[in-house]
Amino acid sequence: DGRSTEFLYTAETLADLLNHNFNVIEEQSYTRNFEKLGKLKVVPGTYRMAEYTVFMLYLVNEQGYIVWSFQPMGEYEHLYALKGVTCQDIDGDGLKDIVILADYSYEGSDGGAVVEGSYSIYYQRTGGFYEDTDMKQTLALEEGDTLAGLTDRARAYWGWRTEP
Repeated sequence: DGRSTEFLYTAETLADLLNHNFNVIEEQSYTRNFEKLGKLKVVPGTYRMAEYTVFMLYLVNEQGYIVWSFQPMGEYEHLYALKGVTCQDIDGDGLKDIVILADYSYEGSDGGAVVEGSYSIYYQRTGGFYEDTDMKQTLALEEGDTLAGLTDRARAYWGWRTEP
């Protein structure tokens, strides 16, 4: 139908996204202070094109400009359910990091939809964010994991004390 997802990667403002029918997931959108990056609005949302639902997360400043963007769904085809987004220090450096927990789906070998849970962690650094690609090797998503439970386990991985 001539539509493209290119705007998801080239938009400069939240208004640009909304003008292209980007659907903000309001219940997971909120404002946080990201230390050196300042006060930013966390804007998760989706864009539907053909049979695909693309999930993106943006950090938007008070003037409406996109400061940073993330595509946590990787190679999955659809966002099935966003379970949560949290912004807190995970690795103990004093800067807020981002943890995203979601269910994604893709077409299985039999043609049916396969739904899998997955998470992404992005560490804030001085110049932006760095995606953790190693932790998934050590910290596997467990059946029934919640965002709070996953976050506690990730913080424990970095040496934070956990309540017994």
